[in-house]
Amino acid sequence: MDEVSGINIIDYPKKKTAGLVDLAKIGKAHAISVRRFSSETGEEIDPQIIAISIKSLEDSKTSLQRQMDAIDIIISDIKALK
Repeated sequence: MDEVSGINIIDYPKKKTAGLVDLAKIGKAHAISVRRFSSETGEEIDPQIIAISIKSLEDSKTSLQRQMDAIDIIISDIKALK
């Protein structure tokens, strides 16, 4: 599960460093703008705009944490087998 709220969370830090993503506050809402380029010409085209919410990100984080906790239990149980 690399995608949360429509963005690839694994690529986000690298794209942020490269200046390929921007966050914006629009009233009470938030959005992420992802720069895009034509595969044919390499020219920059209109960005992809994705609505993003802290609640959605927090919900995803909670879900992922529960999965990690369950995986840790399974790993421990496997290691305990003799």
